Amino acid sequence: MKERLINAAKETYYFISSKIFLKNFSKAMLGLVCFFLITFQGLKFYTNHGESVSVPNFKGQTLRQITAQLKKSNLNIQIIDSSSYQSDKLPLTIIEQVPLPTVETGLKVKENRTIYLTVNPISPPSKALPKIWDKDEAVAKKILNNNGFRTKIRERVPDKAINTVLEVYVNGKKLNRNDKNLLKSNSLVELVIADGGGSTMEVPNLLCRKFSEAKFQLEGSNLNVIIVNIEGLVADESSAYVYKQNPMPDSNLSLTVGDEVSVWLTEGLPPGCMDDTGGLETNDNTFVD
Repeated sequence: MKERLINAAKETYYFISSKIFLKNFSKAMLGLVCFFLITFQGLKFYTNHGESVSVPNFKGQTLRQITAQLKKSNLNIQIIDSSSYQSDKLPLTIIEQVPLPTVETGLKVKENRTIYLTVNPISPPSKALPKIWDKDEAVAKKILNNNGFRTKIRERVPDKAINTVLEVYVNGKKLNRNDKNLLKSNSLVELVIADGGGSTMEVPNLLCRKFSEAKFQLEGSNLNVIIVNIEGLVADESSAYVYKQNPMPDSNLSLTVGDEVSVWLTEGLPPGCMDDTGGLETNDNTFVD
């Protein structure tokens, strides 16, 4: 066994020391070195090793304005629309960029690096107007501003619901509170606000008057009318007569703009009322001069 191992070792020594082995081994090593050199140089070429460029400051410029800079810098760009519209900037103005400009970071990037630019949208997106009717003025303004709308007080009108939003206008058009009003972001929303003021007036005497006349008088005084009850069969409420009201006429009582007056109606002229001829109707439906 020992002699066999010795003979094997001698044969191995003679093999690796032979000219043929040394020649082939040298070729293999040379080929391996060439392979690594070629691979390394290829990677340097592919990654532009040692070649870097400064990142320009694109922020605050429009896409059209940066065209010349892009050609000089050999950089690629990818555009990202901003989620919010900024009215103080032109459409397609660059708001943010990644990576940041070299003047801010001191860092450079490889040629053909992609720069991600966030731009101001071409037009503001649309969104639903929040329900701000009957809300306090300060609360309504805060809600609108948080949703990207601008606000303006269109006018203040006499109404006892002081400081609440009564009406809403956009571009001169009055909006319906029951509609889903879609507006462009940054739209100017005009508010009509109740100032709680207004002149006072005596309680009008509506008794024995047709409802159409009573309603006309109340609305002309900016008072609200409520029908509480209609007695009997009334074909047309506008021609029905007021036989009771609340509050009743009282020289010591006054109403303010926006107050309510309740009325009770009946088909015929109520008892005790003067007819068109000046006659007084009695309880038995007869008239006396």
